[in-house]
Amino acid sequence: MVKNNELGEIFYVDAQMNCRHNDIKRKWLKKYRGGMMNFLGCHLVDIILQIQGEPKEIIPFNTIARPDDIGAEDFGMAVFKYKHGVSFAKATAVESSGFMRRQIVICGEKGTIEINPTEYYSPSESDKMFSDMKISMVQEHGADWKYNPPKTVFGPFNRYDEMFKEFALIVGGEIKNPYSYDYENLLHKILLKACGIIK
Repeated sequence: MVKNNELGEIFYVDAQMNCRHNDIKRKWLKKYRGGMMNFLGCHLVDIILQIQGEPKEIIPFNTIARPDDIGAEDFGMAVFKYKHGVSFAKATAVESSGFMRRQIVICGEKGTIEINPTEYYSPSESDKMFSDMKISMVQEHGADWKYNPPKTVFGPFNRYDEMFKEFALIVGGEIKNPYSYDYENLLHKILLKACGIIK
């Protein structure tokens, strides 16, 4: 929908990837400057860049949320300023039930897409994942405060299966890599800024 301009100009993207890690994982996390933004926030930075392009300014807000002796940046957040609007990425290692609040919200002049949660397991199929999405279009629903968009459920799926199938096709030359070296270089620079490593 974004690529087809169905949402019009994008005002913001709210991208979150939260969880709660034990102390062993948080000690491991301390190895990386930028902590959670570097570890899981990188995926969100990639999504925002693909949707909105290069931001005018990046403001990192990475910190230590749990005041213990581990000292890992277990709360990562970065704000991306654009000509019209502000987007943000947030990744935490301290949020109870954070896995169920992994979400992507894309708000545009013509409508809003909410994918929340982006992934979850079903008790009946614990090895497969599902995803919930809601779409609200301005032309159809305007400013109706009572409107609750119907939920579309995707799944069951295994995201790693799909990722490796695509990777194998790229390596085998059957399909073209959709991400150029220039894109990967730009993504890495933006991630380093979101981690507070470079300005």
